Amino acid sequence: MRIPPRWFNNFNYAVEKYRGQDFTEDLFNHGIFTVNLGKGDSLGIIISTENTNGKDAHALLAKESLRRQSLLNGQPDDETLQQLVLAADQFIVKRGADLKTVIAGYHWFTDWGRDTMISLPGLCLSTGRYADAKKILAAFASSVSMGMLPNRFQDNGEAPEYNNVDGTLWYFIAVYKYLQASNDKKFVLHEILPVLKDIIEWHYK
Repeated sequence: MRIPPRWFNNFNYAVEKYRGQDFTEDLFNHGIFTVNLGKGDSLGIIISTENTNGKDAHALLAKESLRRQSLLNGQPDDETLQQLVLAADQFIVKRGADLKTVIAGYHWFTDWGRDTMISLPGLCLSTGRYADAKKILAAFASSVSMGMLPNRFQDNGEAPEYNNVDGTLWYFIAVYKYLQASNDKKFVLHEILPVLKDIIEWHYK
């Protein structure tokens, strides 16, 4: 059975109103679908803004389960710690095809320089995700402008915002922590150190 889509108009959000933001919105209900399942049946559902042709929900779930399990390999057999490792994983996302970044907070924020650098040691280094830490440091290194790290990447591909100083200083600390944890001198000396020197030059000026 399928109930067709419907619009619900003029919803008011008290928190958004309190914050001085747009607080009135129309909501779209895509409809209601019902399916009868017998004993032992399973139903896979994919909801996406992208084309899902050729994708199988059960296969995707199995793949994601294996990926999450791989994050726990080498971790102590401690349930609380394992939950924290998986929780940390939710904030590490792709930036472009090859780099990574950290989402400052769902659902209000994208990636912020200060928040990323403060959280990087806990999210990546203490969990053994050195490759992700490296990609995050590289992503921000490529966006340094006039000695400043971007404080915020915009949602829709607009130019980054450069409006803080301490985020850049936290970057130095994150690089140092990464070097201590990974001993990846080649990456730090050849790719990151020139960026750090340029930042110091700009601050000196």
